[in-house]
Amino acid sequence: MTVGKKILAVVLSAVLLVIGSGAVYIFNIKSNISGTSINEKDVSVNKYLNHDIVNLALFGVDGRADVEGSRSDTIMIASINFKSGKVVLTSIQRDTLARIPKNSTIKTDSYTKINAAYSYGGPELSIKTLNENYDLNITDYVTISFQCMIDAVNAVGGINVNIKDDSILKYTNKYINDYNRLNNTSAKTLTHTGKNHLNGIQALAYSRNRYSDSDFGRTERQREVFGLVFKKMTKLSSLQLAGLITKISPNIKTSMSTTELTTMLQGYMQMKNKKIVNEHVPFDNYYAYVTYEGDSIAPKSLTDNVIQLHQAIYGTKKSYTPSQTVNEISDGIVRRTGVGTLTGTTSGSSTVSSSSSTSTRSSTSSRSTTSSRSTTRSTYSTRRTTTTTPSTSSGTGSDNAKNCYAFKHKSISN
Repeated sequence: MTVGKKILAVVLSAVLLVIGSGAVYIFNIKSNISGTSINEKDVSVNKYLNHDIVNLALFGVDGRADVEGSRSDTIMIASINFKSGKVVLTSIQRDTLARIPKNSTIKTDSYTKINAAYSYGGPELSIKTLNENYDLNITDYVTISFQCMIDAVNAVGGINVNIKDDSILKYTNKYINDYNRLNNTSAKTLTHTGKNHLNGIQALAYSRNRYSDSDFGRTERQREVFGLVFKKMTKLSSLQLAGLITKISPNIKTSMSTTELTTMLQGYMQMKNKKIVNEHVPFDNYYAYVTYEGDSIAPKSLTDNVIQLHQAIYGTKKSYTPSQTVNEISDGIVRRTGVGTLTGTTSGSSTVSSSSSTSTRSSTSSRSTTSSRSTTRSTYSTRRTTTTTPSTSSGTGSDNAKNCYAFKHKSISN
């Protein structure tokens, strides 16, 4: 699993998008990537999910000296299916309300924007937050700084994008000017809508812009930039890739070892019928803009979003049953914002706060799936799941990558 998570995160983050055995070899001997190791016992891992699919957390931060003290500007979950070759890249809107577990920094559980978790407790607390709010089994992460994206875009000779309207043009230029001012650079602003060729700073500004539309538009642009960089990087020579990796490695942090990353890359390269699917959470029509902890996005409801997320990742026909933990968090958000439907499975569910103000930009109803949920679940070990039996094949490529993960994280499959 770790193997799979790592490869996808690295690839889709435009961090280590490497193809070819020569590139993997060079990566193995030259890469010097640091990061914080994750203890699975500390991040609320859901042990009952399909082991053929690996989930990896991807974080983008502002890249200042104290990388791990920043809020995560970008939060993504990369899910690799080692049987089908399908990869689901899910953006988590950074203003989404979530329950952040208490730790040494915050002494009690906190309902606030999900991107605060990285500031409160780095990647470990962020992973625990993702696992508890979305019933996932993430145990590894890749964090990249903005400079990493800049270097990756420049290394492939820039990318071509379509600037759709004047508002996107205006705010992209604003971010370019801000970056120039703060970093003493001189990247040119864009002069027109339509097709534009962007360098690294321009691409970063384009993908960071959220004021021309919304955070949903911003994450769409991020996935667009990552996809374009990946496509061009597959055409680089091993020497060019080695140079890129050497340059960007100081701007990457990960919980994975070089050996694990290499194994995952090799496994990913041998996967057939590779396909990338883009998703975002909250899902369309299942959220509302609210005034709580500032301007935030309230999932409507969290349980409904979790059901859809597991459907997107695991593709099972049978509807997923969220855990008691998710039900509790969902009801906590409903009570604080007045948005969504109570599950009826947690204490105090009859009280709903209506003190927050909500916008009307989302649909007026959410899918009524809560009525069929069990009310007797209290822990992960007692809930129904969509678990399938892990593959026992001993082949090469993606099988070896998956088996390597299972060996490192054998407690997950016990």
